[in-house]
Parts: sequence; structure tokens; C-alpha cells
Amino acid sequence: MNARLALFALLLVVFASQCQARWYTNNRLINVIVSKVYGASDEEQPTQLRHRSAGSDEDDSDSDEIPEVRVRRPAKTPYVEDDDSDEEFPEDHTRRFLRKPCLIKRKDRKYNFVKTYPRPWEQDGFEASLPTNWDWRNVSGVDYCSPNRNQHIPVYCGSCWVFGSTGALNDRFNVARKNRWPKTMVSPQEIIDCNGRGTCQGGDVADVYEHAKKEGLVEEGCNNYKAINEKCTPFNRCGSCWPDNCFAIQNYTRYYIKDWGKVHGRENMMAEIHRGGPIACSIGATPKFELNYTSGVYSEKSNLESNHIVSVSGWGIEKETNTEYWIVRNSWGEAWGERGWFRVVSSKYLNGQGNDYNMGIEKDCYYADPDISNLD
Repeated sequence: MNARLALFALLLVVFASQCQARWYTNNRLINVIVSKVYGASDEEQPTQLRHRSAGSDEDDSDSDEIPEVRVRRPAKTPYVEDDDSDEEFPEDHTRRFLRKPCLIKRKDRKYNFVKTYPRPWEQDGFEASLPTNWDWRNVSGVDYCSPNRNQHIPVYCGSCWVFGSTGALNDRFNVARKNRWPKTMVSPQEIIDCNGRGTCQGGDVADVYEHAKKEGLVEEGCNNYKAINEKCTPFNRCGSCWPDNCFAIQNYTRYYIKDWGKVHGRENMMAEIHRGGPIACSIGATPKFELNYTSGVYSEKSNLESNHIVSVSGWGIEKETNTEYWIVRNSWGEAWGERGWFRVVSSKYLNGQGNDYNMGIEKDCYYADPDISNLD
């Protein structure tokens, strides 16, 4: 009896060692194939692999053949043929959210601003009507602001130019429609796919607002955010899926704008925000700001060139220090900063030296007026 047990145990050991060897061989072969696709070492292999489904007709459990591997790779954009951003902006691996600038200003870019009537900051004596505090998240108890977003979900994507611009524009639609249902949430992914310029490698506010003026934007449900560059197809413009097929939707709401343009300077920005809603502004986001900010009114002396787009939704005064600040929404998710927002000093800081300490937030901002004629 003892001899039989010993023989049985020996057979189990041999069988287990063969299974382990087979698994190790197949796994190594998979890594070799994937490394050929990615050009990476074993330690750098991507984890987004999809093997043959468990319910498939063919069972590989007793085969020495290499299992089928399908690699998920973001599609390359077909638009930016002369994009030299890789050479112009090398990656900074010390940073998490801004490995490269997501704001790209092309020197030869012409901005097709539209202005059909005076702006609030062009009227005489407008400064006198500006309140000491203003926050579109709480106007007499009403929140006009759309939810905070994360541009880097489900994968890293340099799309701040989309989120900073559409964040402000969503809120302006809510303001223009007096916060009536449904609240506006346009699709950043459709803009990446169809604007013709900006991509996950960066873009400009103009890429969004010119697209909104000419083509109109679509709601988030038409093309949910995937953080990749895709082709502009009718399905990617607005689509849906049934169990057996996917298809383009023919009738859907488009969100257009009327006037749009540039504004800068503390009081001009306040007047534009107070009258029409949040605005999109560029900043030179520093590594310290990116990695260390958690809460409070931020200040850091820096002359870093603009590399990021955010939306400014109001201003206030910190009571303890009597410091004036801007209320700003970022696009790095609610886990960052003050639930995705931050406050930064205005140009009044240190007796008018604030522009040296607020990442240049007052130098380069943009507004867009919603066209709600087709919505109500």
C-alpha cells in the first residue's frame, strides 16, 4: 500500500512539473511576440492583452501552440501629418499629468474669432458692477457647473485643450439656459476624432471653438471618452450598439456657438465670467503645482511657458490673509486638488505682482457664447 502511494505521489510531481514547464514556455513565447509588436523588453510588456475567450469552440488546453493574442493599441490620428511635437517637446518622466505640454500653440495658426456685439468689459464703468466674490458653482444656491473630468482615464491622453475648453462651454450652456434640464455635457472624444487638428498629443482652444462654430458639438452619450485618437466616422460622430451590431445615429442634438474670442487681464476676465460664465485659460503648470498641490490658495514664482488649459469659474478672497484668488477647474480627476479644482492668486497678490506667481493664468483666456436657438 505504501509503495502505491509513493508511486502515485511521484506521478503527481512529474505531471505538475510538465504543466509548469508548458505554461512557462507558452508564456515566454507570448512575451516574445508582444515584444516584437511593441519593441519592449519582458519587463515593459503591456498588460492590456486579450486572449481567446473561454467560451470559444477551440480549446487550447492540450495544445503546444502559442495562444492567440490580440494587442489593444490606440489608433494613430490621420490628421496631424507635420506633427513634430515629439521632437519639440520631449517627455519629462518626473511628471505624472504633464509628460508633455497638452497645449500646443502653432506659430502659423490663424484664429478665426467671431465678434458681433461688444463684450461686457468693453462697456464704460464696468468695473463698478463687479462683485467681490463670484462662484458659478454656487449662485444663490444653484450650481451651474458640469462635473469634473479626468483626461487621463482610461489611458494617458494630452487632451487638456479639450477639457478646459468644453468644461467652460458646458457651464456657459447651463448659464444661458438658466440651468434647465438637460444639463449640457458635450463629447470630448468626438472633438478629438473630428476637429481635424488637436489630438491626444496636444491641441489648442481654437481647435474646439472653431469646430463648435462650424460643425457643432455632440453630447457625451454620442461618443464616450476613450482617451485615444480615432478616425472621424459617422459612428464616431454619434453612434450606438445593439447586441449584434453597431451603427451611426442619424438624428442627434448639435451644440453650436455664436461669438468667441480672447480675453485677458483681471478685471476683463471677471466681467466676462460674471456676465456669461466660465472661460478657458492657459497656464504654465509647474512640477511643484502638479505633484504637491492639495488645497488652499496656490502661489509659486515661475515664468514657465503655457503648457496646460483649465477653466476659470469665479474668484474670491481668502479671509485669513485677505488674498484674492481665482476659482479654477482642472481635468485631472477629483482625487487631485480640491476635488479636481484649485485656487490660485490673482494679479493683485503682493501689491500687484501676482502675475509672477499665478502661472500666467490672466494672460491668455478665451470665451465662447452658446447658441441655444435649437435647444429650447
